[in-house]
Amino acid sequence: MLSERMISLPCTRVKRKPEKTGVKWGRKLADPTIFGVFGVSDRSRSGFAGMSVACAEPRSPAGTAPVLANMRRIRSAVRMLISALSPRTSCEMPMTYWRRTLAVRASFAVLAALAVVAAPCLADSWGTAVHRGANVGLWLAAADLKVLRAWGADHVRAQLLAKNMPVEDRDGRCTFTDEAWKRLEAFLAGAREAGLKVVLDLHQQGAFFPAENWKAEAQGAWDDPASRGRLASLWRSLAERFAADRDLVLGYDLLNEPVPPYTEAGSQSWNEVAAAAVKAIREVDAFHTVIVECASYANPAGMAKLNPVADANVVYSFHMYQPHEFTEQGTRPQWPFGQQYPGEVALGWDAKTPTLVDRQWLEASLKPVAEFQQRTRARVWVGEFSARRDAPDGSACRYLRDVLELFEARGWSWAYHAFRESGLWDLERCSDGNCQERHATTDRLELLREHWSRRAPR
Repeated sequence: MLSERMISLPCTRVKRKPEKTGVKWGRKLADPTIFGVFGVSDRSRSGFAGMSVACAEPRSPAGTAPVLANMRRIRSAVRMLISALSPRTSCEMPMTYWRRTLAVRASFAVLAALAVVAAPCLADSWGTAVHRGANVGLWLAAADLKVLRAWGADHVRAQLLAKNMPVEDRDGRCTFTDEAWKRLEAFLAGAREAGLKVVLDLHQQGAFFPAENWKAEAQGAWDDPASRGRLASLWRSLAERFAADRDLVLGYDLLNEPVPPYTEAGSQSWNEVAAAAVKAIREVDAFHTVIVECASYANPAGMAKLNPVADANVVYSFHMYQPHEFTEQGTRPQWPFGQQYPGEVALGWDAKTPTLVDRQWLEASLKPVAEFQQRTRARVWVGEFSARRDAPDGSACRYLRDVLELFEARGWSWAYHAFRESGLWDLERCSDGNCQERHATTDRLELLREHWSRRAPR
C-alpha cells in the first residue's frame, strides 16, 4: 500500500480496512533507509516487496551532492510514474484490488526509475566490494604489474618511500619534488596499463613521522604543529593532483604504521593528526577514499585506541603480522628462527611464554578489529600481512591460509606484503631459504592466486 503522504484517494466514501499480516503478495522489508528515499511510511512497506535500491543512502557528508541529487530524481520519477499509472476510478474498486494494483505498479515504477538514474550513484572510490591486492614498490614496471593482474589482484598498495619520493617546500606548501612526481606518474601509467587500481601509501617520510628506523622516539613531530601542517599540506597536494582521476586511484593511505608514544595522549595525537589530514584532503577531493591505519605499528590491538574520523568516506586499516615471533622469525634476536604454525611459540619481548598459536589464537588477536568494525560499521582493509616464506615445514602457507579465510569471512579487503620486493616474503620463491630463483608456482602463490581470483569487477 502506498503512503498517504504520496497520494490521496479521490473519494472519501472509501474506508480503509485494517492491514492484515502475512500478505500473500509481499513481505515487509527490513531496511528503513530504502523507503526513506521514496517517502514511504512504515505502514506502507509491504507493497514494495522484492525491490532493491542501488543507492539508498549516502555514505558520508563529503561528496554526497551527486548522490542526493540522484535520490531526488528517483523520488520525483517514482511519484510522477505512480501518479500517471494510478486508476482514476478508485472509488469503484474493492480496496484489496486498489492496494495490489498500485503496489505492483509502484514497484515497476521504482525499478524503471532506478534503471535510468542509479548508474551515477558511485559515492566514493572504494565502494562496498572486497578488494584483494598486494604491496609493491615504485620500481616495478608495467610488465611486472601485468603478472600480478593476471594472477587476479585488483589493486596495489604503492609505497611512497622517502628515498624515492623526496619532498620539498614550495610556495609555502609541502609537496614532492618534480623528479618524485615524474617517478610516481610513470608508475601510475604502468598500473593503468596493467589494469590495476592504486592505493597511494605514504610509507616512510622522515620529514614527518616515520623515520627510516621506525622508532617512536625518532618521530618527534606528533606534538609539533608545523610538522602536522606539512603532512596535511602534502596530502592536499596529492589530492589536488588526483582528484579528477576516478578510474585509477583507489584510495589515500595517510601514514604507514604510525607509532605515537604508547600513552593515551600519544594515541589521541594520532587521531588528531589523521583528522587534520582528512580535512585537508576534503578541501579539494571529496571522492577518493582515505585510509586511516591504527597506531602501534598498525597492529590489531591499536584499533582499540583509534577514533573514527568525522567523514564516512574512510576505510580503516591494520597490518597482520601476529605473532611477530612466527611471521618474522629470525629477523631479530628476540624472535629466533625455527617456529612452526600451528604450534607452540615463545611469545613476549623479554619474558617468553610458550603459547599455542593456531587459528583460534589468530582469531582472538583480531578481536579488536572485529569489535571496531561492529561498533562503527566501518569498512576494513588489511594493508599488509605476510609470513616468512622459509618458516619450517611449510608453516608460512598454513598461516596465510588461515588469516586469509579469517579476512574473507569478515568481508575485509586486503593487500599481501609484498610482490617482487624483499626475498623474505617472495611468493615466487620456494620455501627453501637458500632459493634465489623465481618459480612459476609455489604453494603460497597458488593459495594467493586462489583468493585473488575472487576479485571484485573493475
